[in-house]
Amino acid sequence: MLWIIFGLAFLGRLIWLFVSGLDYTDGADYSRYQILSDQLLAGQFNPSINAFIVSPLFPVFQAFFKYLNPFGHWVVSLQLAQITLSSLSAVYLTKASYFIFSRKSVAIFSGLLYSFCFPFFYWTHLASQESLFQSLFIISFYHIVKYIKSKSLNSIFYFALFYTLALLTKSHIILILPGFLLIIFLAQPRLSRKILHSSVLIGLIFFINLPYGLFTFSKYNTFVLSSKGGPFYFLTGHNDDYYQFLVNTPSIDSPEFLRLQSMDFKDTKIDNIELRTPSERQKIYLERGLSWTLANINRLPQLTLANAINHLRPGYAFRFRKINIKLLIVNFIYLFIYFAAYTQIIKSIPNWRWHMPMFIVTFGMFLFAITFYSQNRFRNITVDPIYLIYASPILLDFLSSLRKRSFLKKIFKSI
Repeated sequence: MLWIIFGLAFLGRLIWLFVSGLDYTDGADYSRYQILSDQLLAGQFNPSINAFIVSPLFPVFQAFFKYLNPFGHWVVSLQLAQITLSSLSAVYLTKASYFIFSRKSVAIFSGLLYSFCFPFFYWTHLASQESLFQSLFIISFYHIVKYIKSKSLNSIFYFALFYTLALLTKSHIILILPGFLLIIFLAQPRLSRKILHSSVLIGLIFFINLPYGLFTFSKYNTFVLSSKGGPFYFLTGHNDDYYQFLVNTPSIDSPEFLRLQSMDFKDTKIDNIELRTPSERQKIYLERGLSWTLANINRLPQLTLANAINHLRPGYAFRFRKINIKLLIVNFIYLFIYFAAYTQIIKSIPNWRWHMPMFIVTFGMFLFAITFYSQNRFRNITVDPIYLIYASPILLDFLSSLRKRSFLKKIFKSI
């Protein structure tokens, strides 16, 4: 059945590639990775952009396909690789669902949902890091879920491997690492095993990141764990422009809305930024973010609430997008997934130890949204696949109850 899940996921994503109407350059960070991958091939890699030092894995991933296809056909190879990885992650999502709920029907339903639910297709054909990250993170999530049951060092090894690869693609998940260490300490009864397994996890993360850390240290005099840009993200979510965009959103057709939507924030600009080191830039960003926060304490509750609502709300807010049939369909799909997921999450609270990986990821990303700023893209690639897993038993039981209702039985008998 797992091969069928893989095949269906691959087919669905391949069809989406041809019918979506989206271009591979539509990713928000396309131009950045185009430049960085070209630099790698030229032997002149400079991952320090104005705002932060970029995570390295996707530039390497993209450069690899450019190297294999020097005559301009690298995009197709990249897309097929991302579709294949995403389809493989559908298999691991199915397996994770089975470990969590011990119901084969729920696991298959989870896999089918991820295979056919087109909002999860969006990133697979874009030349941007989201699809690679999501695939790697789903695989790592499977291994930490498996660890709850197996408590084996083997599971920790594979979790550390795929978690670190995901981390080297997008660095925001470093914030939930303490939660995974907590899982180890709660899962293992003996202190010696707690220390051994947590040491293996931390050691592997450091070892796999070591080449990039040494590279950034030699180039910028700063050892980087995946990426260096936390202060910039903090400032991005704590300034007058962001507050206006999130709380007092301008008209969607106004020039001011377009400026804010592109995140062209005044406070994130630094004069002669190219003359400053990455560490100096981050220090300036942090000082500005903290200064704004301290000067606007009375606005923080409203800002925090707006970020929380934006993160927890199914789908996309209409005030940020022009309403069309595609947006309505996507929001309708997310409404069902989120409502069912939240219902199952509440039901899982009494048995919270078994569901700790889910609680760690969902709560960690909620803290990220209210501490830095809410971003649909981060939520889509990190939390939404887990919501889909937890929505599956509720949705499947709902469909089963509909099939068993008497009036439907009469319809089926009359056919």
